[in-house]
Amino acid sequence: MASIRKIGNGWRAEVCVNGKRRAKTFVRKTDASLWATTQTLELKNGESTDHTLKDALQRYALEESPVRKGARWEVIRLSAFETVQHNLPLNTKLRDLTPDDFARWRDYRLQTVKPGTVIRDMTLRDQSSKRPDAGGGG
Repeated sequence: MASIRKIGNGWRAEVCVNGKRRAKTFVRKTDASLWATTQTLELKNGESTDHTLKDALQRYALEESPVRKGARWEVIRLSAFETVQHNLPLNTKLRDLTPDDFARWRDYRLQTVKPGTVIRDMTLRDQSSKRPDAGGGG
């Protein structure tokens, strides 16, 4: 289980799974959240996961999106991540992703689309990597 709390001028992410604990402090809450998600996956799998971001997005499109209200649009947006070059690090392993990877992707996307589109993309990307077995490792 992960928790994120405000401390001074930063955010502390704490993860505890099966009695194993990890903690780290970040300047931004989004960085803490991303780290906590990755660490939770690693601890639940017993080791670092070897699945890529592309694996997680594909699994989400196949298993989660079909049961959601906006399934059609989610699947279209998820397939666009793979077919259109969005500068998203798709072939990077989940454990190797850093907040800087996503910041570069966000900045690249903001050059071609409006902020609302980027927010929708980020939300969908975040949802696809939050599942404990994201990427097919469940």
